[in-house]
Amino acid sequence: MKFEIRYKVMLFIVLSIMLLLYLTLNLMSDVRLKKDNYNTDELNVSNTKELEIQENKIFPAYVFANSDGDKLITFIENKDITPVQEVNHVISKNGIFKINYLGYQESKSTYNHRETMYEFDNMPGHIFSIEDGVVFPNETCLLINKDYFPLESVLEIREQNNVEMSYKLLSSIENERKCKVKKGWILARGDSWDVGLVQFEKKENDMLASIILITNNGLIFKDYPAQYDEQSTWRLEDYAEIDPIMFRINFVAQDDEGYLICVSWSSYESEAVFLLKEKDGLLIDLNIDSGRYILPM
Repeated sequence: MKFEIRYKVMLFIVLSIMLLLYLTLNLMSDVRLKKDNYNTDELNVSNTKELEIQENKIFPAYVFANSDGDKLITFIENKDITPVQEVNHVISKNGIFKINYLGYQESKSTYNHRETMYEFDNMPGHIFSIEDGVVFPNETCLLINKDYFPLESVLEIREQNNVEMSYKLLSSIENERKCKVKKGWILARGDSWDVGLVQFEKKENDMLASIILITNNGLIFKDYPAQYDEQSTWRLEDYAEIDPIMFRINFVAQDDEGYLICVSWSSYESEAVFLLKEKDGLLIDLNIDSGRYILPM
């Protein structure tokens, strides 16, 4: 009799514990489901938001900064750009800032035809001031109108150290292009993307370098073929070698169509700056480009 009572008590305790555990797990499941539903709704709102960079409204309003980084002047090549007064922000390594148009500056007799911060006060060009911030001295930037170029499309660049590519990445590039890579680097890194640069091995007199957008979706190339020249293959006095020091990723943006990359490619005497856009699995040059003469005196 005592054994039966003890058994029933133990059975009741076990069943009570199991019931309590069952109720607890169900409650946790309900809470988790509600949380997951909330996060999914948040993601759906973000993914369905239209984000469009209107390329036809971007014009080559490339500028560089004075020695204090608080004023900007347009490249001489762009002195006749219109409508220059419509731009209202500048994209720089330090961030995105509002700008004010100050007017056009005429050339001075002391101007030596170099487009650097040292000639900022002497050269001709449209002048802008920067609100609530500064950019790096002599930095190349792009002026935009936020109505056509959403500020939230500009991505953070976490690293820009020109590190050598891994063996695994180099192998992937060689397998895709069926061509041996001579050397390669990562020019810039973001949260979900890298921008790389490679030089392929020479085939007879054919030379090839590529800028590569690297994402989870694969590799996207912009090729720069050239004919071998011992002194100047791609740029003046490059001695047929690609040097990552001569490249800079000014900014990376992303809209619903893909990535937009602003690249500077310098040589001994000049800097070229251009925009590459991801379109249908390719990197396309938008032909929104310019350059400035920086030959040292």
